[in-house]
Amino acid sequence: MLNILLILFFCISNLFAQKEETIRVRGNEITKFIAKSKYKFRSFTRSKVYLKNGEIAIARLNYDYFDQAMKYIDEKGDTLSIANGKDIDFISNGLDTFFYQNQYYEWIASSATARLAVRRTFKLLDRETIGAYGTSSPAQKVESHTAILGVTKLDLDANEELVFVKKTTYYISTIKGHFVETNKKSISKLFPHKNIDDYINQNKLDLNKEKDLIDVFVYANKPG
Repeated sequence: MLNILLILFFCISNLFAQKEETIRVRGNEITKFIAKSKYKFRSFTRSKVYLKNGEIAIARLNYDYFDQAMKYIDEKGDTLSIANGKDIDFISNGLDTFFYQNQYYEWIASSATARLAVRRTFKLLDRETIGAYGTSSPAQKVESHTAILGVTKLDLDANEELVFVKKTTYYISTIKGHFVETNKKSISKLFPHKNIDDYINQNKLDLNKEKDLIDVFVYANKPG
């Protein structure tokens, strides 16, 4: 019975190219963790915003993984989210590209016919108090996601932990199409003349690993 459950779990986990990681952060480390993990870039980076109407805007931008928003700093020094995301085609700073289709997708690889992208999110799952022998229990005082991430000093001590979930999900699309979650079926649909299943199985590739996923993408785009 256990073997059947393990096989079933393995099959389900490989239906979609995504992975989740639970991260526990002690209270006295939370400020450092947020500073390191919140944004895509170390600083706001000069970027070109390509609009669907053909216009190009230039601004210093940074992507906020916690808020899932593209941020900029206005003339007052306030950090704000871009409000008109629906008008954006894509954003590029020369090294990195973000596509927008109701939400932001980070570019990984592309060919003449297809694009590979990823979405990474951090979510605050829980706040716990660490007791004796390392045991934990829910804290009595639980702040909202905004309250936790929106201040530089938090009312936390070394005996408290914040529990975050980091989720990484991969997507694929045609050059002008909409992104869908990457799996054997969606890749095979885009490349019907390639035997994607056999290639993955023969090379023991894991679509949850970015390196392996790029390997499959390169294979799928090879002529012949």
